[in-house]
Amino acid sequence: MSSSNDNYKVWYITGVTGGAGKALASRLLEIGGYKVAGTSRNKEKINSFDLKSNKDFLGLQVNLIDEHNVKKSIEKTIKEFGKIDVIVNNAGQSIFGSVEEITDKEQRLLMDVLYFGPCNVIRSVLPHFRERKSGLIFNISSVFGGDKNSDIPFFSGYCAGKSAIYSMTECLREEVKPFNIKVCSVILGYLKTSFNNPLTTNQIKEYNLKEKSNDLAKVFDNCTPELPINFANFIIENSKLSNIPSTLQFGKNPYLPNKPSYPHEKVRVNQDPPKQFDKEISDIPQLTDGNIHMPYILHE
Repeated sequence: MSSSNDNYKVWYITGVTGGAGKALASRLLEIGGYKVAGTSRNKEKINSFDLKSNKDFLGLQVNLIDEHNVKKSIEKTIKEFGKIDVIVNNAGQSIFGSVEEITDKEQRLLMDVLYFGPCNVIRSVLPHFRERKSGLIFNISSVFGGDKNSDIPFFSGYCAGKSAIYSMTECLREEVKPFNIKVCSVILGYLKTSFNNPLTTNQIKEYNLKEKSNDLAKVFDNCTPELPINFANFIIENSKLSNIPSTLQFGKNPYLPNKPSYPHEKVRVNQDPPKQFDKEISDIPQLTDGNIHMPYILHE
């Protein structure tokens, strides 16, 4: 632990082993002056993560829907780095299917990951933030659900979860203002990651789900995705603002390709992907049945 913890910022990022989370953690450590705690529910991915050897990175195996587990990870981060300055609720998951098809278990899983998990993180860190009279929370929502009039068929669970976290964030922002805690919704569009969007296990033939999946893939094919490294720079630069916007948008909605990508943008940073991302990006498979690239990586 540093003797003066005012000389660096500590970020706690969920879903850190791929996509946007990995890009953000890597970029913070590349810049320097930051320490990063990153979570994944997959122990093997944390153990083999290429940032693990960095002294400023703390890998944490965390089940976000286990409140006790989340609280322990927050405590461990504070013990290791002395504090937490920024929370990024990035972890996500999606299931493709109609409301009738998606099972009760699948719907509850989506809400656990997309809404209740972030609530556990926020609930666990707020005593620390209130004591310090400082803190910043980025809740990652989506152009699907978090953006008005952008809900799409066969993504009801995902849209509902992202709508829920967006609405919660609006309430949270006002609640914690007296403690000098800042809260921002990030409406994330189409990002080039290997996010896997599985089909529901309860397919009903009358809905022709695979055909709908192929139709959606064509929509995504006609939209140019943003690179994760540009998302990382965008978040980092906005985190430095003294008056952070209540809502930021990054990336396009594939269903509204002519809509401006950054209606709430304050800072826009473009950068070529660093070398460590070259292979990851070039190896991303083409869109196929049941493998639709969504805004960000599945937390695992």
